[in-house]
Amino acid sequence: DNLSHTKIHAAAGALALGKKWFAGFSVFNINQPNISFYDQNPQPLFRKFMVHGGYRFKRSYSNLIFTPTLFYAHQNSTNQYAIDANFQQGNILYGVGARQMNFNNSSSNSLHTFFQVRKSRWVVGYDVDFNLSLNNSSLPLTHEFTLVYLMPTKERNTAVYNLPTL
Repeated sequence: DNLSHTKIHAAAGALALGKKWFAGFSVFNINQPNISFYDQNPQPLFRKFMVHGGYRFKRSYSNLIFTPTLFYAHQNSTNQYAIDANFQQGNILYGVGARQMNFNNSSSNSLHTFFQVRKSRWVVGYDVDFNLSLNNSSLPLTHEFTLVYLMPTKERNTAVYNLPTL
């Protein structure tokens, strides 16, 4: 058996930015490639659709920025919903949110928090998810660490950093 396959995988998306709002749409697995190692048992990677958006509120007497966001994803028989409250104060970004995932007549609920700090061109972050659903086999607590280097450009739109990570 040949355990190595090369498949073409296509995705596309769009992001609209205003001075205080953003909205986006993405489609993954556009061509639904067959990811099975065996031709007689096809296993397509189903299309995934994602929609998200948010609005930035800035307090006039402080440098606090509040950005609530909404997120929806659909893939085959799975739906995921999320609502987040993101805050930024200078180079510190933090937030809390709730997620629900529905799959084959069962659901999984979780809360998550995150914290990011930017120093020069580096962004360091930590995210923790708390699984609230006792009826599934998901881990009760997951952790994610992020390290990002922002590449230098001729002109940087500072609003890009202010967008919450989804």
